[in-house]
Amino acid sequence: EHRQTVMNVYADSLAYVDSQLARLFEHIKRRGLWDNTIVILSADTGQAFYEHGFAGHANMLFNEVMHVPLIIRAPGAAPRVDTRVAQHIDVPPSILHLLCLPPHPAFQGMNLFEKNPPKDRSVYLVVQAPLARQYAIVRSGYKLVYDAQGDRRFLFDLKRDPGERNDVADSHPELARRLAVRLDTWRKLQIEYYRDLNRHGRFYPPVLKD
Repeated sequence: EHRQTVMNVYADSLAYVDSQLARLFEHIKRRGLWDNTIVILSADTGQAFYEHGFAGHANMLFNEVMHVPLIIRAPGAAPRVDTRVAQHIDVPPSILHLLCLPPHPAFQGMNLFEKNPPKDRSVYLVVQAPLARQYAIVRSGYKLVYDAQGDRRFLFDLKRDPGERNDVADSHPELARRLAVRLDTWRKLQIEYYRDLNRHGRFYPPVLKD
């Protein structure tokens, strides 16, 4: 019954952040550095307000938790909206592109300014918290979530069901199977690499190509 009040308080906190960013930007402009400054704004997580029965953010991989803004302002770049799915690991290679530097081979993300980006990209999500332990893949407008605590999988059609209310795994068994195989492969690659410190000095982090 206090959901709207909590949402209003959260909106107040965002307004405070906006005011502090305004102070920072004005300072940069006064120093004459604005035309040579790249600004990137994002967030670590979103915030749930009982859309799926819980509040906060250290919880399940629904869009209200995982969907965050990514705003990039670069000198000379024309304003536009990009509806592609992106990840935080895309920020470093994108910054190097804006600085006219090559990406490091250890990067697992992609340059968001590529002229011919992949049309069908897989994005991976992870939560390992006391309230949830889940892994997910987003691809071709679908999200497959594996709940490790309950050993269950859920499939959501993000185009027809952006609120992630209906599990369609039973009606799309082959799609669910393919996404599950890809998600399991990605998980194994990451775990095998990061648990073996000897590999870190000899190999770059693994990238599962689409």
